[in-house]
Amino acid sequence: SAKSVDGVTWSQHSITTFITPLAIGWSPDLSLWVVLSQGDAFSSPDGETWTAHALDDSNWKEVLWNLSSANFLGVSTDAFGQDHVLSSDGLTWASKIPSNGGTDLATNGTTVIVVRSNVAHVTTDGGAT
Repeated sequence: SAKSVDGVTWSQHSITTFITPLAIGWSPDLSLWVVLSQGDAFSSPDGETWTAHALDDSNWKEVLWNLSSANFLGVSTDAFGQDHVLSSDGLTWASKIPSNGGTDLATNGTTVIVVRSNVAHVTTDGGAT
């Protein structure tokens, strides 16, 4: 990983167990970074020291913190299997109802939208369904 406090000067930090980092998100409530990769999730309070956590292998596209539900929400482009996960702490991840994958997701704090091809999945419960 690389870290910068000003966007100009960067420092590099090794994450020895990374396979392929695919998505990164930040929780201001937990003061925690999370990275989703193929086969693992990683968490870090400072962007320097990272801890691995179990996560099924998937093609993770995006992860974000939803303020209204106090959950990280991850989405994958996989059309089958685990494509939508939630975590309230960035450490333990739970699979949710498959939505046939997604290419991106966004939230305004109360509504979450996952888009894929010509379909938009909308939820107002923080991504729980």
